[in-house]
Amino acid sequence: MKATLEYIWNQHAHSADAPVPWWLGGGFLAVVLGFIALSFSMGLEMYAAFAIIGAVFFVLILRSEVVWVLAVILGYLPIFWHGTDELSLLEILHATLFYGGLLWWFFHRIVIMRKPIHWSIGGIMYVLFMIQIMVMIPFSLMNGADPYILTREITVMGSPLLFIPISNAFTTRTRQKLLVIALVPALASISIKNIFLYREKLVNVVAQWEVGASRQSESYFLIFALVIIAFSLLVSSYRLRMWLPSAFVFVTSTLAAAITFYRTIWVAILIGFVVMGFYLGMKYWKRASTYLALSMLGGFIIFSSFFGKVISFEAILTSVTARFVSVERYFSDPSIINRNIEARAALKKMGNSVVVGTGLATTVRYHNFFTKQINETSWTHNGYPWMLFHFGIVGSIFLLGSYLFFYRKGVLIIRRLATRKDLPPRLIFQWQALAAAGVAITVGIFAISVTINQFFGRQPALIFAVIWGMFEVWSRELNIIKPRTSST
Repeated sequence: MKATLEYIWNQHAHSADAPVPWWLGGGFLAVVLGFIALSFSMGLEMYAAFAIIGAVFFVLILRSEVVWVLAVILGYLPIFWHGTDELSLLEILHATLFYGGLLWWFFHRIVIMRKPIHWSIGGIMYVLFMIQIMVMIPFSLMNGADPYILTREITVMGSPLLFIPISNAFTTRTRQKLLVIALVPALASISIKNIFLYREKLVNVVAQWEVGASRQSESYFLIFALVIIAFSLLVSSYRLRMWLPSAFVFVTSTLAAAITFYRTIWVAILIGFVVMGFYLGMKYWKRASTYLALSMLGGFIIFSSFFGKVISFEAILTSVTARFVSVERYFSDPSIINRNIEARAALKKMGNSVVVGTGLATTVRYHNFFTKQINETSWTHNGYPWMLFHFGIVGSIFLLGSYLFFYRKGVLIIRRLATRKDLPPRLIFQWQALAAAGVAITVGIFAISVTINQFFGRQPALIFAVIWGMFEVWSRELNIIKPRTSST
């Protein structure tokens, strides 16, 4: 093993174009021949061929850390598009690409390239949180966790770890633009999908508008995040080529958010606008008021084009108003009562496991307020009891602490940019707007998770992997916090 690593290092260090030694080539050939012989003996020739092709693509992707990260981000699109309750083949392939690539990335950077890895307190806290989850696996199983569900939930909870390679690799403007190019279209396609699916539901089902009866709400956290990101790009754009796509994405994502009919998402979006305004000041509010008015006009045109022959605009305004007015009956809402029953059951079962929790994927039984039956679930609508139930005080501190740390880092980035005199004002405002969007989305997850737990899910995991990674890069670039490096 030592000889192999030394050979790889020497070849990389000197960029030598020399044949591999006989023992390395012979060993590789023996493995391939053994694989082929085994596949033929088991009658799995076709699957073996696909495995070899997949391995070749996997190796090609891993040749560049940037290509690998972009492939992981784009790989989320089919998973979000065809979300299933069961573990799908796409999820398995994507998890292999992500976690296999992540292990290779650490190995390549530390052992082969011998480069340090930049860490921050927030990143360390999330890694410690994942370590606690892994250490608690035996306790999870002892507390009745299903191994299949446990494996899938660990896979989901580890998704934000993508921020580590992002923070270390995407250090140039070109790479950061590629990151946005990969992220925004993937998110925007979900909004477009929701609009088309909702129109089909209206055409096929609805005779009159009924609030919530036919709503289309797939990937609502992605829609919320996209509204905030698109609005930050919209208000900070100075060129038409940037303004037009930003306006289109904002209008479509806002319409997709409206037809979810989730009041929580609506309120979170409004909170996000206010949070961005709080940190960006009057320049933001002047632009925001203008663009919001134009967006409402654009939204009306899009709504009339897609839904005009199906339902009147007055009907949807009445329904939206009714949803907002019903907020005053929040505490008497049957769905809120049911969620409170879930939360109390989870906290009660936590019992003596207050410090470290019961472990991931453990279940709780409660009496469903709607069905009058006993339900058993590992997930509760309120994210905070869910967090304490599974991870206890220690894990909750690690998890919440990582979000709060990066929230603070985003605020510091905005403030430091305000003191920079060596950069053009337009660039500073664009940079501040993107940082403010990250801060607003962080506030949004705290608000949304009171009624719809977003601390668990691939959607927020992808968003925060990008936000945390970019905050790490920008804070080092602005010299806000001296980075801590480690080669292990």
